[in-house]
Amino acid sequence: MFNMNLARMNKFATLAILPGMVLAIMLFSGVSRDRQPPPEPPEAGVLVVANLRAQSLSFHNFRNGRSWSLALPGAPHEMAELNGRLYITLGRADLLVEVDPAVPAVLRTLRLPGEPHGIAVYDGSLLVSLDQRDAVVTIDPATFTVVRNWPTGDTPHMIATDGVDVFVIETHDNSLRILDGDQTTQTGALPEGLAIVGPYVVTADFESGTLSVFHRDSLLVARTVTVGGGPVRVSALDDVRAAVTLQQSNSLLILDTSKGAVVERVEAPSRPDGICISPDGGHLAVPGNGANLVEVFEVGTWRSAATTPTGDGPGACLWLDRR
Repeated sequence: MFNMNLARMNKFATLAILPGMVLAIMLFSGVSRDRQPPPEPPEAGVLVVANLRAQSLSFHNFRNGRSWSLALPGAPHEMAELNGRLYITLGRADLLVEVDPAVPAVLRTLRLPGEPHGIAVYDGSLLVSLDQRDAVVTIDPATFTVVRNWPTGDTPHMIATDGVDVFVIETHDNSLRILDGDQTTQTGALPEGLAIVGPYVVTADFESGTLSVFHRDSLLVARTVTVGGGPVRVSALDDVRAAVTLQQSNSLLILDTSKGAVVERVEAPSRPDGICISPDGGHLAVPGNGANLVEVFEVGTWRSAATTPTGDGPGACLWLDRR
């Protein structure tokens, strides 16, 4: 009888202690999280942001903390860097501008009727898509003239290349095209973003809320990932992962393209748009079109490491390797 009562008392004592242990573990975990050092802010490079509504570029030097801006003769859309110069499409102004970021100053302008939008560097030249002309043109940066015209489908919005292949999304045809040839395939509805990620090409399909993942060698569909939230941009992190901004849900997500799985989803500034990676790969910047700022995330932990203000309506961005 004594042994039975003792066993029962021990059982009751254990049950009484358990809630306290759980509470202690929870408190300790919270304290541990609170004691984590904040992410290190970026220390190098110059971040360039295209401000649509302000019709300007914003520059921020992370090494010395200086910020400055440059007015443009129109609303900037996409940007590319070549030989130390920036090239920016000004769609509604039908212009392509060349900028020296060190001054900064506009050096040359080229009239391109047809709403220039997407831009990429390929084989030492510039490729620019013309939304209203259903074409991509090749521009010689030395003479700043058009040297070739490539016909495309309806509204060739964005261009992506890794120096080997060139891909174009045709937004109003819901299609993806290999530029040098007639090979096309169907995407989700209203593709807005495009990236080459290792063996895949990924489109961000704004209207259908999907990410379409294609085998780059055949354009066959590898998988379609439903993410919702209006995906607008996609950018490669490495040969497997891609970063995606979702404007309607104010989110940044990380996609494992090999599995078709979203492995991270974090809150981003209002109406997140562009995506750019720091020169050392340790940080990722996301301009918020509705917040007029850029939030910088630490790659891997995806914690906020810094914010910096922009002009009105930030969209595309570039992170220049400047020491």
